[in-house]
Amino acid sequence: MKIVHSYNRKNGVTYVYEVLESHYNPGKKRSESKRRLIGKLDENGNVVSTGKRGPQRQQNDVSRDSIDTLKETLRQVESSKKEQDRQTQKLRSRLSDYLVQEQKQWNMINDLATRKVKELSALLSEI
Repeated sequence: MKIVHSYNRKNGVTYVYEVLESHYNPGKKRSESKRRLIGKLDENGNVVSTGKRGPQRQQNDVSRDSIDTLKETLRQVESSKKEQDRQTQKLRSRLSDYLVQEQKQWNMINDLATRKVKELSALLSEI
């Protein structure tokens, strides 16, 4: 049987096929072939088998201890996040209180300045 290479421009992979049969289709006015996928070419030009349903995947060997460790780490991170959220809320509250006090002070200064301007205007109009 004949071996053919087919380059896929979308993903940049060259696939390797075995041609099972080839014939001319007069209706479409072109030749057609039945092919079977062997694999794909790697960067060194070697054929890598893709297997029956795609490449063989490695199974993750995760122990029970590592799962428990990850769960404990997750709990610590979540606890830390909750504490940071509480601190952020406290700081926002303090900032809000500070801004309210500052606004009151500015209002008092503005009122005082307005009164002084009126007093000076009254004195100037008397002169």
